[in-house]
Amino acid sequence: MTKFVQFGLAAMALGAFALVSGTQAEAKCMRKSASGVGISQELAKGTSKVALDFEIAAAGATGKGRTWYRCTGDVFAECKASQMACK
Repeated sequence: MTKFVQFGLAAMALGAFALVSGTQAEAKCMRKSASGVGISQELAKGTSKVALDFEIAAAGATGKGRTWYRCTGDVFAECKASQMACK
């Protein structure tokens, strides 16, 4: 029975360590966003993506996952691009 309790305590300690180390890794990621304008939505998306890439590079991070766009207007559009960035 004593070995079973020791094994259980060791497993709980290992689980707690994994939980704490996972939280620290997630803390190094953040959502970055940038906006851009253009004559059309395609140009606005392009300028917002370039601005987002500069923002992520200035933070010393790398982009992770999909880039999300939110655009307003068809002519003289403004778009906001956002993406997760991790160091």
